Amino acid sequence: MAILQWIPWLDLFLVALFLGLIALGFALGLLKELWLIVSAYLGALLASLYGDLVGRWIQTGLHRWAREGGSLTPAASALGFFLTLVVITALLYSILYGLTRGVHLPATLLVLDKVAGLFLGLVSSLFLTTLVALVVNISLTNVPARSEWAFLVVLKAQQPTSPLLHLFLGIRDVLLATLQPFLPAGLPYFLTF
Repeated sequence: MAILQWIPWLDLFLVALFLGLIALGFALGLLKELWLIVSAYLGALLASLYGDLVGRWIQTGLHRWAREGGSLTPAASALGFFLTLVVITALLYSILYGLTRGVHLPATLLVLDKVAGLFLGLVSSLFLTTLVALVVNISLTNVPARSEWAFLVVLKAQQPTSPLLHLFLGIRDVLLATLQPFLPAGLPYFLTF
């Protein structure tokens, strides 16, 4: 377990996610990055409507843990929101990507498409990494101090000292103020907790 403690896992995960999403924006280009953002928005819209319902379903399915560790409502809400967001976004993006698969741009427009996709990927990676940091922070807060999984104990110990986690959590208010008007059901429970 000593080797696990020396590696800053949370920071490595957040850096890989942030840079990976920027690279994805460049690789996809502007048009496909827009499809991804539209899919993610519709996924977030449906997740804000049904994420708590899925979270309650998960919580009742894991009733043994709920009795041992107290209320899992914030963690179950976060997991329900995240699962709904990922499934709906992947499904919608697959449909939209299939519709534009045959579009081929000239070389000059392809360069512009890639550069614009890079900048749009930067903005979307900032928002998505902040959302993932919120979910990770809430999930680690609900991990018991003495867990059976050594890796979770290490992540929980790194949570208060992770500079990148706190950097992205500092952007939370801007993200929530930006997202709230676009979600008709309001913010999910775990984001208002």
